[in-house]
Order: sequence, then C-alpha cells, then structure tokens
Amino acid sequence: MTQSLDDLRLAAEKAEQEGNYPEAARLWGAALKEAERFGAKDPRVTACMTKLGEALQAQEKFGEAEKVFQNVISLKTHAFGPEHMEVAQAMNLLAGLYYEQSLFDKAEPLCRKILGIYERALGKEHLDVATIATNLAMLYHSQGNFDQAEPLYKRALATRQKLLGYGHPDVIVILENYASLLQETNRPEEAEYMRTCVMGRVSGRLRSTLHGMPSMEPPS
Repeated sequence: MTQSLDDLRLAAEKAEQEGNYPEAARLWGAALKEAERFGAKDPRVTACMTKLGEALQAQEKFGEAEKVFQNVISLKTHAFGPEHMEVAQAMNLLAGLYYEQSLFDKAEPLCRKILGIYERALGKEHLDVATIATNLAMLYHSQGNFDQAEPLYKRALATRQKLLGYGHPDVIVILENYASLLQETNRPEEAEYMRTCVMGRVSGRLRSTLHGMPSMEPPS
C-alpha cells in the first residue's frame, strides 16, 4: 500500500528526531516522488527536496546533498526569479554545506549573492543582513582575506549592537572573531580592546589609545 505524502512526511520527521538519518533520507525521497505528482512548481517539491538534502548532509553524503541543494536553487529561481528571498535561503543551504567541508572558495560567491539579495529585500541595517554579513566575514577571515573581512565584521557589529544590545551573545561572537582577526594582523592593542569588550571592562586608557575602532559601550 502506497503511503500518502503527509504520512511520509510525518514518518521522515520522526526518523529525524530519532537521529535515524538514513531512514529519514529514504522517507524524504519517497515523499519527494509523491510531491512531484502535483507538478514541479508545487512548493511541496522543494520542501521535500530541501529536507532530503539536509538528511544526506547529516550523513556526510556531501556530493549527493550538493546535487539536491543545487536542484532546489534551480527550481526556486525558475519559480520566483533570481532576486527572491526563497532563492537566497536555498543558496544559504548550499553555502552551509560547502562551509562544513571547508570549501570556502565555493561558499564565498554564494554568500556574496545572498548578501546582495538580503540587502535589496530587507535593507542594509536588518538583523538578517547582519547575519549574512557575519557569515561572509568569517569566510574571508578563514581564507586570510583580512581586508575584506574587517569591514563586514564592523558593519555586522554595529547593526547587532543597535538592534540586540551590547551584551547579546551574537554581539559577543563578532567581538571574539574580530579580536582574532586583529591578533592575526599584528594589532595586539586593538585585539586586547576587543577582548576586554567581551568581558565588559574597557578602560578609558585603552580606549583613548585606539582611533577608528567601533564603539563597544552604550552611549551614556
């Protein structure tokens, strides 16, 4: 007896919750075949395809997952156009897959495209844009492209401070990454500044020696 699409999806989700990713992938593959009966433009097709890719990625079947995510991008580009947020979100899955494999040269151009789509859709000071800017900064940083990483860290930091507050964990993450970049570029005093910002204790003496660094404290 053939299982319905809803039954297959529920079974696949249960397998995921149990950590049984081979079974989840099998079930998402079966669900995808059922979804395709409704036509390639049906959103259930890309939804099942995305979940299949994630189940394959969880098993470290990176080559298979890559092909699935590329198909998701192709279908969504055809359905929505290349500038749509749905396309950017699909690209983000593929970029994450490349990042997990340390394939930074493949992830970088995708992240640049994603950032452009997010900026045009949401505006440059949106929190989600700051997240993508951070991702791209980390990619540049990982490749030793410090000149390209630093302005993105600064920009994301300013947005997250403004929208989340100075002590938020997401702000701390950027401070720590930025401190690492500064240390790697032989700027120990600036790196110290960032590290003391993480701990919430920036002295007036240290702050007065550094010019052009972003403010790390709320205005009084």
